[in-house]
Amino acid sequence: MSPLDLESAAYLRYHRHRYAVILERAERALRDVPSQAGARVLDVGPMLQTRLLRERFPAATIDSLGFEHPTAPPRAHERHLQADLDAPARPPADGSYHLVVLAEVIEHLHSPGDRVLAYLAGFLRPEGVLLVQTPNAAALHKRLRALTGRGPLNAAAPDPGHVHEYTPGELVAAAEAAGLAVDDLALANYFAHPSAAGRLWRGLGPLVPPALRHGITLELRRP
Repeated sequence: MSPLDLESAAYLRYHRHRYAVILERAERALRDVPSQAGARVLDVGPMLQTRLLRERFPAATIDSLGFEHPTAPPRAHERHLQADLDAPARPPADGSYHLVVLAEVIEHLHSPGDRVLAYLAGFLRPEGVLLVQTPNAAALHKRLRALTGRGPLNAAAPDPGHVHEYTPGELVAAAEAAGLAVDDLALANYFAHPSAAGRLWRGLGPLVPPALRHGITLELRRP
C-alpha cells in the first residue's frame, strides 16, 4: 500500500484507539467464518480503517460502499460500490457479508438513522454483524456546551460536517426500528486529542460514567 500523507498520518494518530476497537470487534465477528479467504466485509465510507482491515485480514474480501477515497482503493478481488446514502437511488443490498462497518459516517447523513441501518442490514447474511461507531451527542463536554447556551446536544457544533449526532438511546432505538438485534453497546474516550486536556480526558475515561464518554460503538446483528 502507498504511504500515508501527513494529514492522513495525523488522522490515524488521533483515531488509533478507535481503530483498535474496530479491529477487535471485526475479529470477533469473523471468528466463526471457516476460512479467512471466505470472509466478506463491507466498509461504508472507505478510509484508513479500510486499509487497517485489509492489513489485519489480508485474505478476506473487504469491499467498500459510499464515496471513493484515495487512501483505500479496492484490491484486485474487491469492489467499491459508489453510493450516496442520502440519495433515493442506492446499490441493491445483496445479503452476502459477514460484517458491515459503519464507522464515523451516520452523523454526516441527513437520512433518518433507522432507514440507513435497515438498508445496510440488507447487505448482511443472517446472523451477520453491523458495527456502528459515532460520536456521543450526550458526552460531558457537549452537555456543558448545551448548558452554556451554545446549542442543543444533537446540533453537532462545532463540527460543520456533522448533521446529527446521536445519543446512545437514539442509536439503539434506530437499530431496533430497523429490525436489528443489539448485541453490545460500549462507550469510550478513544479519541487521542494531542492537547493536555485531551490526554487527561482519555486517561479519565474508565472513571467517567459511560453515558458521558465521547464515542459510541454499537454492535448489531441481523436476526
